[in-house]
Amino acid sequence: MKTAERIVMVLLFIALVGGGVWIYFAVQYEQENVREAVARGEYEISVKSEEQEKDVPPEDWRVIYPNTVP
Repeated sequence: MKTAERIVMVLLFIALVGGGVWIYFAVQYEQENVREAVARGEYEISVKSEEQEKDVPPEDWRVIYPNTVP
């Protein structure tokens, strides 16, 4: 194996590891931002009563699950 091939393989390895580390820290930063937003109260959990879900006919299931792709 030539020296140039080894250098290229080492550089590719470093780039892959660096990309993985960058993704890891980006996800950690995003999770921290979401946790802080939840602590500030920017997000709220909507509580749907079971009575509302029982009133919906089976044909109209999209009212309960609006983001479902058929």
